[in-house]
Amino acid sequence: MVYTADRIGLFFMFSVILILTVRALYGSVQEKNELIQEIHHRVRNNLQVISGLVEMHSGSGKENLQIILSDFQNRILAISEVHNYLYKSENYFEIDFVEVMDKIILNLSHRLGKRSIKIETEAESTFLRIENAIPCAMIFNELLSNSLKHAFRSEKGTVQISFRKKGDKYYLQVSDNGSGIKDFKIWSKPKTAGFTLIQILTKQIKGRFQISSEGGFTTVLEFNSI
Repeated sequence: MVYTADRIGLFFMFSVILILTVRALYGSVQEKNELIQEIHHRVRNNLQVISGLVEMHSGSGKENLQIILSDFQNRILAISEVHNYLYKSENYFEIDFVEVMDKIILNLSHRLGKRSIKIETEAESTFLRIENAIPCAMIFNELLSNSLKHAFRSEKGTVQISFRKKGDKYYLQVSDNGSGIKDFKIWSKPKTAGFTLIQILTKQIKGRFQISSEGGFTTVLEFNSI
């Protein structure tokens, strides 16, 4: 009788474990499906934003066409770096954003032919939810591209990059020791595709964007963790 009772007890115990495991797996699958839907939603929105910028440039002269196409290719590559990380990782919910930043730095330095410009990075491994990672990658691409292309009158200069988390907030800073800017309305009333895109994406992640021009040009993106 004791033996039978033990068997019944074990049966119920394993049954409970099995039920809990199935529920956990179902919850995990459901969570991943929701995440995939969110990723698709974000990518669709961001591609629509890029499509709108393409339309905005549709009247540009042929002499600017090569530059415009190169800029849009870099933007799409920034999105793809986030997805490349996801495909190689077992973590479908967060990415090490510093790794994505490194890929974008290599891509822009190579494609823009600015390898002589010194790029200093101060960032430790910091994970971002995928919902924030895609817009942040695109914002970082714009900021670094702006410094590499427009900050320096010669082929020499330094760009300093930092990314950190403090409490519930993230801070992404890109600074250069170039010529700086005179028109601070580029943020409140952006006239370029790059700053228009930054403004849209900053609102998307409910962030705050600051610029200053002391000894060069500094931009700081601040946003909350999800």
